[in-house]
Amino acid sequence: MEQPGRSDAARVGALAAIVALSIWLPRLAPTVTLLGDSAVFVSAAATFGVPQPSGYPLWTLVGWMFSKVPLGDVAYRVHLSSAIFHAATVFVVGWLVTTLSPSRVVGLVSGLSAALCLAFSRAFFLGSLYAEVFPLNDLFTALALAASIELWRRRDAPQAEVDQALNALAWISGLASAHHQTIALLAPALALLVFGSGAWLRIFARFPALLVRFVTPIAVFLLLLLVVAARDPFVSWGDVRSLSALFRLVTRADYGGPLSPHLGGKELEASVLAHAWLEGQALAYGWLLLGVACVGAVAAFVRDRSRDWPVAIALVTAVLMSGPVFAAMNQLEVDTEHGRAFAERFSTMSAVPIAILVGLGIAAALRAGERWFPPPMARVVLGLSFVLPLSRHASDCDLRDDRRGLQVAHDLVNDVPDGSLVLITGDALNGAALWVCGVERRCGNTLVFTPGQMHLDWRVAQLRRRHPDLALPVPAGKFISVRELVGANLPRRPIFLSPQILDLEPPLRDAFQFLPEHIHVRALRTEDLDAFKASFPERARRFARADACEGCGIARADLRAPSLETSLPFLYALAFENHARVLGAWFEEPALAAFFSARAEQIDPEGIRRVRAPGP
Repeated sequence: MEQPGRSDAARVGALAAIVALSIWLPRLAPTVTLLGDSAVFVSAAATFGVPQPSGYPLWTLVGWMFSKVPLGDVAYRVHLSSAIFHAATVFVVGWLVTTLSPSRVVGLVSGLSAALCLAFSRAFFLGSLYAEVFPLNDLFTALALAASIELWRRRDAPQAEVDQALNALAWISGLASAHHQTIALLAPALALLVFGSGAWLRIFARFPALLVRFVTPIAVFLLLLLVVAARDPFVSWGDVRSLSALFRLVTRADYGGPLSPHLGGKELEASVLAHAWLEGQALAYGWLLLGVACVGAVAAFVRDRSRDWPVAIALVTAVLMSGPVFAAMNQLEVDTEHGRAFAERFSTMSAVPIAILVGLGIAAALRAGERWFPPPMARVVLGLSFVLPLSRHASDCDLRDDRRGLQVAHDLVNDVPDGSLVLITGDALNGAALWVCGVERRCGNTLVFTPGQMHLDWRVAQLRRRHPDLALPVPAGKFISVRELVGANLPRRPIFLSPQILDLEPPLRDAFQFLPEHIHVRALRTEDLDAFKASFPERARRFARADACEGCGIARADLRAPSLETSLPFLYALAFENHARVLGAWFEEPALAAFFSARAEQIDPEGIRRVRAPGP
């Protein structure tokens, strides 16, 4: 039986990658988006800065290089990196699955089908359309699995070939570790193949050389963080100016440490989290293909135990560690839509070994169906038929017209007097502020930041250095409260806040007066309230005009579910609701108040009904 050659496998991978790119590129987000932490990373790449822990220096360097490509919006150029990284991942998966087959026709068809199934799986597809750190991590996942499987397959090869495979695995592991810490989840799977192949003897014999290959990229890119931070870029988390600050950043000390589930506010059962991950994979691949992946694992185990069973066990281990185990460790609030969307965003790493298992399952189906489908073309049709159910994601995952992030970013500073202080809350608004102030430079002398970072000593020190005119009082407690910050600065400049901050810090309501203004609320001293009340109806009418609010057309119904952007329509709905309440309470403006109230319910009916519901 003729086996597929490496050139055959390369052609399959290249064809799948080209098909994927041809589908993804027209659907890329055209500008900054607030999906996940994309705006933070895009802003860091455009300014060559330091994003959130653990710094991601490799991704930022590559993203900065993409930002220099003279093509479209700066954010679009960085989004392009995700499509390229994921296309390379598709190539590796197609190549690997093809080479695992003992039959040329079966290998070509199963390799192409597995690669396209990965490309069209929902989370992977969507993650290809906007800038994030996960696509590069997915590429390293595919490369590490391919290198370790290649090492297993060379276990009886000459020593030079084994050493070559070990060198490749060491370099890949080092680069991957320099990028994203979750690559450690692959360690058990890689160890199964490395030690199962007997290569551990060569590891001990060549340990110093392999260690240098592993450590060198980690050391180089960690030191790059110090160099980048020394420039004091606009985006500079941790203000890394010493080795101790670098250690805090890399170990995610601000998030509670390397193993801290900092995004989880609840303690959920591991079974609940694992089930949510499984539902996410069903959304990505469909139950049929998950069943095919299970068939692939079983087929690889029983077909020829002397050859493939460690590969099957390693792939299943990789799926479990990067999927349900990681979901249980991360403690995402999967009982909310936003939490489920975060879980989906984190799931693309496990999508890679699932795709390989899908390929093995398709290969098993093709071998079993050879008597019914002897012509090669019939087997091609059969293999590619597994991809067809996923084609619906081409319409569901389309960001070509998505300008929500840019609209929100602009509305943060629209109609805000220059020199104001704008206090915001939430990851989405923080990313929007970094973009509009750090990349577009629209903020002028207006300072926009989240007071939720005021408990971080480095952030307070950074604000003092960059903004000497900002009053940062001596805190009464462990850190400066929003009430203290507003009180110290209100005599000096206009202050605007995200309305949710009033709920997060109730003493603010008693200390100051507030009036809605645009998407914010404005903090006022009691003696200034009457003057601002007099002009409130006119400012409300201006806000009601479409030309004064770029994002007021955002509606909850426009978001795909589960969505990472649920906070955006609620932001505008709450602004309209606040205007309606003030107009109804203080002014004879029933028509304008009714307009605002109706718009609030039109934008986010569920969110506004929760706001209107009486408290406990």
